Amino acid sequence: MQWVDIEKSNSAVHELQYLIDHFLRPGALAADDGRDDFSDFTFDHVVSGTIAARRQDGWLYLIQCRDNAISEETLVPGRGLW
Repeated sequence: MQWVDIEKSNSAVHELQYLIDHFLRPGALAADDGRDDFSDFTFDHVVSGTIAARRQDGWLYLIQCRDNAISEETLVPGRGLW
């Protein structure tokens, strides 16, 4: 999966959470939809990983997903990881 940055693209976290909640995680919302479109979906994925990104104002931040739970962390010079 790759995020495509477009102007005012400020919703990566919300979009990723939507994908997890609707299509990927166990008990995903589309699992009960009953549509044939989802007959090949397994709805049994666990998403874990980190995306390093740069905001439009130049600040760096991390989008972290562990066991389908997403968090964000701004990397501030002189504090924490940076």
